[in-house]
Amino acid sequence: ICGGPWLGIEVQGNSDEIQAAAYQGVLEINGGTIENAICAVKTYKPDPLMETDPLDPQYSGLEGWTGGMVLATNATFRNNRMGVVFPYYRLGNTSFFERCTFETTGTLPDESTPGYFVTMNSITGVHFYGCTFQNTNPDPTLVPENRGSGIYSYNSSLYLMENSSTSTMGTFSKLYYGVRDLSAGVNWPSVVEKQNFLDNFRGIYLSGRNYTDFTENQFRPYNEQVSQNPQTYGAYFDQCTGY
Repeated sequence: ICGGPWLGIEVQGNSDEIQAAAYQGVLEINGGTIENAICAVKTYKPDPLMETDPLDPQYSGLEGWTGGMVLATNATFRNNRMGVVFPYYRLGNTSFFERCTFETTGTLPDESTPGYFVTMNSITGVHFYGCTFQNTNPDPTLVPENRGSGIYSYNSSLYLMENSSTSTMGTFSKLYYGVRDLSAGVNWPSVVEKQNFLDNFRGIYLSGRNYTDFTENQFRPYNEQVSQNPQTYGAYFDQCTGY
């Protein structure tokens, strides 16, 4: 598309099979970059009868085609409307991201508003080790709602950790939401440890999540104007316990 975004990569899978290359599509990235896409990576097959992919976190594409694997090390996902999408897959996904950078550096090719860098719906096993999620767009008029967000996780297990080999902490910087981790009664574990939440409008929001391992994280709050009804926070635990 001349000057516009491209569709991105599809990593199709088999929803009824385990995580093995014999059954699932595999995308392996070592130091590569995916940029200027509508959605950088979809781990499903979109429904061909739909004119456009809704890119909704609750959408799982064509039935039976989820389970694609992403193995990314030192990869960069830059200026994509959506980053990586993991829809429902019941057998546990072994995808990982190690020292990867998810970033928005300026206006997107189609001038749309950035969404989430990663979305996960009813999935377990995806790990992030020392990754950076950031918006570095220098536009001073950019409102927080248009800065894009880091990770959306629904009824999923979320694993955010440092990269132990280099002691690199994860970082979420200058985003609308750093992390939104929601549960509707599913108590798969989440681990959020050694992460930096810097200048995000809302750092991390957990809802209905019990027994989350939330340790050794650092926060630098967003510089909100003085208000009687402040909207920003570093960490918000909504109806959670046992953390």
